[in-house]
Amino acid sequence: MSRFRCLTILIPLLLLLSHPSLCEIVNPQNPTKKPHPIVTPLRNKQNSGYYLFMRVGDSTLNNIFEMLLDISAPWTWIPDQTCTNCFKTNIRSKYYDCSSSPKTCFQNKTSPEDTLVYSIGTVQAIGGYDLVQWTGLPFNSSVNHTLGFGLEVSSNFYSMDADGVFGLGISNSTDNAGLVSIIDTLYNQGWIANKTFSMFLTFDPDDEDEKSQIKFGGYDVSKIAPGKSFQTFHVSIPEFWSLPLGGLQVGDAKVTVQAVNIVPSTTYAGIGVPEDDFSLLLSEFKKQNIICELVGSFHDYICPCPESNLAIFPDIGFNIENQVLLLPNTVYMSVLAIDIKDEDGDILRRKDHNCVLGFSNLPNGSFNPEFGNPWIFGTSVLRYYYTHFDMENNTISFAVANEPFIDNSISPSLLITLVAGTVIFLVLGGGWIIYKCTGIYKKTRGGRVGGAGSSFAYHSL
Repeated sequence: MSRFRCLTILIPLLLLLSHPSLCEIVNPQNPTKKPHPIVTPLRNKQNSGYYLFMRVGDSTLNNIFEMLLDISAPWTWIPDQTCTNCFKTNIRSKYYDCSSSPKTCFQNKTSPEDTLVYSIGTVQAIGGYDLVQWTGLPFNSSVNHTLGFGLEVSSNFYSMDADGVFGLGISNSTDNAGLVSIIDTLYNQGWIANKTFSMFLTFDPDDEDEKSQIKFGGYDVSKIAPGKSFQTFHVSIPEFWSLPLGGLQVGDAKVTVQAVNIVPSTTYAGIGVPEDDFSLLLSEFKKQNIICELVGSFHDYICPCPESNLAIFPDIGFNIENQVLLLPNTVYMSVLAIDIKDEDGDILRRKDHNCVLGFSNLPNGSFNPEFGNPWIFGTSVLRYYYTHFDMENNTISFAVANEPFIDNSISPSLLITLVAGTVIFLVLGGGWIIYKCTGIYKKTRGGRVGGAGSSFAYHSL
């Protein structure tokens, strides 16, 4: 009978000790638990980017920032309360006051400001650190992480629809205000067993179920399509996850290109092509009897595809380290689902008989000089592939994602007609916007209207 009395006491005790609320007292700086991968859901906001919510500082305060995921640089930054131009367009107004969390926040004000360089913009910041917390951390724990407190931003950031940037580039030094990648922080503090992360991105512009996710410290084989496996490549410029480009394979034809790098980007919606290589690509298409051209003021190239037949377009292979990373035609082509008309209402291109080229012509100098003029693998590529980033070996691995969602049509999901004027907004399902103003079609991508000059603002292009 005494044996049963012992069990009666022991079982509730074990259940009590295993309760998450008691585990919160474990010091994150010296965790007794074994490192394990951390899975964090991401929000796809109208295909303009992928976001997560991050609490900063004292957990009793409501310092929650919506952070834009950016793999082009390692630094995480939030606007300091003294920043005068962080939200010039008034889209956002979230600032951080370090003094609100005096027990955990530190700003190194004795050191000079540093410049944080991202793919298409810069931030003047002072370094420091504070506790940060986001979904996926065990037992609602916090991580003591270095932060850039933004004092001034370049104009590219004015229209950023986020409170800050969550950087996932490779830390190459501590020259930038002493800041390191969140991957380094998680590894150094014992949260994860290796300095890697993987991304599974969905197309759903609402993504209420947050199926998109990032996994810190590992990858998930269930995210890889059956029968597929990783192709692994070494990066050429570690800070930007840049891959060496050795040429193209357009169908059966080999094409020598001018660019020497490919930069993956979570803040770019399409596939960016340097202007010299864009001309080479169109020339090769023409050799294969595919004629793509600008139509009126429509800022994308339209290619004939009778009966919406994408099979006439070749798959494109990227030669990287003597391997070929294949981009199927279904990834870079979309069927035009609306008629394109001129200002007189005459049809220039009929739907279902024309396709839109998913490559964007990037003028030289579109990005920071450190990037050169690379190809950009935006989210249309990163959704097709499940990607694994390894900071210890400086590699990126690509595997066809399990049931990748590919949108092969550009169709209106919302039509708003403003009676006072002749402005018609078409918000398209693929996260693209076409609008008509006095009969001239213009286009931007990223969930809001803007002219061609906004193409390089800090949101998907």
